[in-house]
Amino acid sequence: MGMTRKILIQSIAKDTGLSQRKSSEILSVLLNSIISALASGDFVLLRKFGKFQAKERKARRVKHPVSRNTIIIEKRRAVAFKCSYCLKDLLNEELVDPAFVESNQAGLQMLYDLIETGHKHLDSVRTGIQKPLILLKFFA
Repeated sequence: MGMTRKILIQSIAKDTGLSQRKSSEILSVLLNSIISALASGDFVLLRKFGKFQAKERKARRVKHPVSRNTIIIEKRRAVAFKCSYCLKDLLNEELVDPAFVESNQAGLQMLYDLIETGHKHLDSVRTGIQKPLILLKFFA
């Protein structure tokens, strides 16, 4: 099952200790801000998540699949989402065990520095660690 608005509100309430009513208000304000920005032609950039942008779709002619008549689809605006590299790596790499992070606290500063400079993986010869670094920042 996917995450619905109700489940998202419950998750926000649980993680922040706020009431569900307050969490619902916060989510509504966030979504309304995103919608307003997109409606005015701006983009919304959320670091480590992605970029929402309203794009113009050109008018085009298509054939109706059943009747085979030509239909003209008017030009319109649509929302495009481009996933950040952090989120893409998070979805495509194996997850780092939180116990792994806790047992390697001494090396976390080095890992943060590597993440900030854009490196995705440690040199396995030098350290012997081959876990994806991008996830360590989410767990720490």
